Amino acid sequence: GGNEFGEIYDDMKDVLDDLKAATNKCDIYFPAPSKAISQSHNNQLLIQRDVFYGRKSELSMLMHSLNSVTRGISLMTAVSGLAGMGKTTLVNQMEEPLKERNGYLIRAKFDHNARQPDSVIFSAIDLFLGNLVQDGDTYILSCLKQRIDDIVGPCVNILTKSIPNLDKFVDCIIVSDDEDEVPATTQQQRSQQSKLVLTCSLVRALANQKNRVVLLIDDLQWADQTSLDLVQHIVSDRDISHCFCIICYRDDDKLTPPVINMLNGVKGQGISVQTIILGPIERESVNTLISEALCLPPSLSRNFSGLVHSKTGGAALFVINFLQTLNKEGLIRLNLSTRRWEYDLSKIRMTEIPADVVQYLTMQMTKLHQNNIQVALKVASCFGSQFDLLTFKKAKVTGVALEEFLPILASSGFLQASSESTNRLSRRILSCQSAILISGHDRRLLSSPSWI
Repeated sequence: GGNEFGEIYDDMKDVLDDLKAATNKCDIYFPAPSKAISQSHNNQLLIQRDVFYGRKSELSMLMHSLNSVTRGISLMTAVSGLAGMGKTTLVNQMEEPLKERNGYLIRAKFDHNARQPDSVIFSAIDLFLGNLVQDGDTYILSCLKQRIDDIVGPCVNILTKSIPNLDKFVDCIIVSDDEDEVPATTQQQRSQQSKLVLTCSLVRALANQKNRVVLLIDDLQWADQTSLDLVQHIVSDRDISHCFCIICYRDDDKLTPPVINMLNGVKGQGISVQTIILGPIERESVNTLISEALCLPPSLSRNFSGLVHSKTGGAALFVINFLQTLNKEGLIRLNLSTRRWEYDLSKIRMTEIPADVVQYLTMQMTKLHQNNIQVALKVASCFGSQFDLLTFKKAKVTGVALEEFLPILASSGFLQASSESTNRLSRRILSCQSAILISGHDRRLLSSPSWI
């Protein structure tokens, strides 16, 4: 190796450690020919954005708390941290262990640009039910339908307007004409109170001893009062014994009085609130990420990973985006002769990145080369933080097949597939789009009926 890469062993212990790493992860350090050929053709550094590095103690705390909740202990967990620290990614790591135990992860993500923030939790439940129907497991659907009928009862029809997929679990919809004689204000109050009670009953039907549920409430700092009331009711309902509620919020966004009041209200009802504060990921975790991405032994990648860690502050989102930017700009490149990744530390040291996540992502958006890729990103942002592929395909732009650009957006880090048919945009992406990329002409275009 060359001195530029620090490829000189000074200690036999490093040699042994690298041999152990290569032995334990042969598929990573000795990739299949198909993967190597794919990378060599497009010189693209492949980094799985959902791969988890570090945070083992925090994940262990979450899983322990989930077990505590199922044993009848009243508990809610709050995960906080600065932007880009990986709060959502941490909670997402519970999905696989949950699946192994026949459990579910329901994600509700708030957005400060949302037109109807009070519908976020209902939309999350609706998407969850829709995915169950799409999976087509008749036994699961039959059991859930029976539990909804037993626990929620015939008044479940009140929720079908907010949760359309719920009608697939209801035999008939009962419509009452008595409300015509009740004042509109009273009707609204009754409706909100009924929704709170019935939604708690629905969650109790979804979460049971055989099917535990983790309810993720993301970006709580943007939640509206109605949603906060609903969260407090769900967490405080003593009859809900198999649903673990996790809230995530940013430390750099000052919590509003309603959010603080909700948290105090939960504590006041005897519910323990466990707090997990996420800081930067450890330098060694960044080294593992870079070592595996470059197929380079861990001991030989420490100079590079130390530089990346210092430039990104150890923010997980920054680390991944920074590596992909270096790759696009040719500062990380694949040498076809040696069949290995190379990098120029001296030039990387001169590379500056903004300290703000939104500013950094905005800079990356402006570097999207094809105009149609930017159009696809703008259209995706119109659907909010989460949308399904079928809905996205309904948006039409003359001469552009928008869905063809989704894989490019995903590989660039602007889009994440949460299932085979569902995609997610982070709130930071939406903020960049609305503030920077969508010009006045774009706004007129996006509001045109021809897009539907």
